Amino acid sequence: MSEAVIHHYVPQFLLRRFGRPPKLLKTKVARLDIASGELRASNPRNEAGKRFFYRLDHADMETLGGRDLPHPNEVEKLLSRIETDAAPVIEQLVASPGREAELEQLVKLSNFVSTLLHRTPDGRADLAAADAEIQRLAALEVFSDPDAVRRGMDQGRPRRTCSRCVTGS
Repeated sequence: MSEAVIHHYVPQFLLRRFGRPPKLLKTKVARLDIASGELRASNPRNEAGKRFFYRLDHADMETLGGRDLPHPNEVEKLLSRIETDAAPVIEQLVASPGREAELEQLVKLSNFVSTLLHRTPDGRADLAAADAEIQRLAALEVFSDPDAVRRGMDQGRPRRTCSRCVTGS
């Protein structure tokens, strides 16, 4: 199976539910060009996704404890598994609105719903901004105590043990 190139932040199975005819693989969804106001039919495969959007960049990563780095498409694969688990649950709930879901189905649905907010471009930007703010606050905390900074810098420094450096008594 080939790697996904377009990573969808709105899963295709959800987009197809809004298509005409609904849910079919060859369905078309309405696409509105906000700039021109033009409305046209489009394949869900071409909408709400970006090229390698979730791809991990190993240049930005380092190994921990000698373990291998995850596959570059690991996040996309994980989201795909979560979607695959949730799709039939959503289908069943839509088909039988009053039906009570089983615990296992609720877990699958919860996993899916919990990914939706942070998998969009805006959601990822919000996470990046939160991460930057946490780093800023941590740096303020660490560097606000000069003695703590000196102790931290001294921890990794080798001790001098040469005879010229040691004073005799």
